[in-house]
Amino acid sequence: MTQSSQPTPEVPTSENSAPEKSASGSGPSEVQALAVLVATAGATALWSGHLWSQLLQSRGGADVVCVFGGSDCAQLWDSRFATAVHQATGVPVAGWGLAWGLTALLLALVALISSVRRKPAPGVRAALPWAAAGGVLAVGALVVVSGAQGQWCSSCSVVYFLTAVFAVTVFAFLGERGQQGSKLQGLLVVLAVFAGSYALMLYPGLRTPAAGAAQEALQSAPRSGGLEGFLTGLTPDLQQAVSQALGRHRAATTLPQPEMRAPLGDPAAPVRLTEFTDIRCSHCATLHQTLDALWNSAPKGSFVIDSRHFPLDGRCNPRLPPRDGEPVSCTAALARICFESQSKEQREAYATRLFDAQRELTLEQVFSFAEPVMDAAALRQCVQQPEVQQSLEDDLAFAWQHTPRGTPLVLINGREAVAFGPFLYAMILAGGDLYHPAFEQLPPPSLTPPGS
Repeated sequence: MTQSSQPTPEVPTSENSAPEKSASGSGPSEVQALAVLVATAGATALWSGHLWSQLLQSRGGADVVCVFGGSDCAQLWDSRFATAVHQATGVPVAGWGLAWGLTALLLALVALISSVRRKPAPGVRAALPWAAAGGVLAVGALVVVSGAQGQWCSSCSVVYFLTAVFAVTVFAFLGERGQQGSKLQGLLVVLAVFAGSYALMLYPGLRTPAAGAAQEALQSAPRSGGLEGFLTGLTPDLQQAVSQALGRHRAATTLPQPEMRAPLGDPAAPVRLTEFTDIRCSHCATLHQTLDALWNSAPKGSFVIDSRHFPLDGRCNPRLPPRDGEPVSCTAALARICFESQSKEQREAYATRLFDAQRELTLEQVFSFAEPVMDAAALRQCVQQPEVQQSLEDDLAFAWQHTPRGTPLVLINGREAVAFGPFLYAMILAGGDLYHPAFEQLPPPSLTPPGS
């Protein structure tokens, strides 16, 4: 009796098999993991591009301030590390983030397409771990720099998070499947793709204004030729930045100004620069340097500085939340008011010492830095005087009329302005005239949202 033959079950081939599941039977499939890589790399590239645009705005006439309770990304972008990276490579740190994002996106996208089509791409698959490791190392270096600066950029942390997700997906969910091809082959592939991404970043990177470009423009400003000569000597990027700042200044509203309490310069000068600062704000320290450069560059008697105070601490600025730690901002503001009876040189020297030590400034230093001009004990008594505290309250009431987003807040003849050195210098040379004929040579301002 013959046995009936049973049909042999068809074994699925690589051509018609379903997408491979994870080895453990749980977790994402290979295609799903690669899709996550595509999404995270794409998001990293987009967000890095956004950060680059913010960097351009911060150096291009935008209103950059220490916001209430916010993180200070511009301070990190202008750090020595970031400046050195830009100078050495021609691409700012944000541009390197974009280059990595594009590299990771291209590799993940090719790997995803090859997986769906069942066409091996071992070189690309072997490149993914290298890309992930490179991203993690770069993020680690930036975190160390942030810690050393004592600053944290919440916007940058988005890139850190996305990079970590990319790396975890590569090493934890792709596993051995992400290691196809030799390691050397993968390294060569990732280097080649990254080199192409870097080449794309180089042209816009070289056109990104370097940190300190505005200050250098003030220091090298011609002493003759007036406003027209100054504007002509600016680079196209700085001309555009001045145009941006001028457009915003023209759109602002002029409000009545109280009498100057302790003017620095001739009270009858045609331009009155009113500054509101917080001693712990890095951008206020930059403004302090800018005003010093303006004082040395601008024609004598062309402007007067009305120095005011706006501590970002609810312990003396009730509309804001209180800060942790010692009330350094509040006490320094009161101490600087006590110094208003001193000479300009003594006032500025004291403010400079405070700003230079702002990151680690203590209450004890606020008082000790006053010597030998003012005895520390005398200064302690001065900051407690009702008239001194009333002066600070007057400054706060004055500032709040302009609905500030943070510090520094700068006014030109009662109209809010951008704390951008070349623009401030241009307005001084223009005698405060918003529509001086020399401004017609500037390019038109691009449309940007308020506060950008």
